[in-house]
Amino acid sequence: MGQIILSQAGQAVGGALLPNGLSFLGAEISGAALGGAIGGLAGRAVDAAFQGDIHGPRVSALKLLESREGAGLPLIYGRARVGGQVIWAARFKEKRRERSAGKGGP
Repeated sequence: MGQIILSQAGQAVGGALLPNGLSFLGAEISGAALGGAIGGLAGRAVDAAFQGDIHGPRVSALKLLESREGAGLPLIYGRARVGGQVIWAARFKEKRRERSAGKGGP
């Protein structure tokens, strides 16, 4: 956020201080562009100071293979790495058998 704000402020100040810009080796650089770049660098430093350490995603959050009812299937055009889905060809059929195995057994 600081990068955006300081970049805009740098553009305004650079445009006011250098209305004609600078000429270096035949290339023209406007004052607003120069001020925006300097303000953006300062804002990036401010943002980095407040942000702290960044930790990436954890292995526990990675779902390589899912098998659950109603899970969406990704629609990909081209090439992409996506987690797989287990698709069952038929419903499971449960058979219940009641059998006594003697002294209180199942």
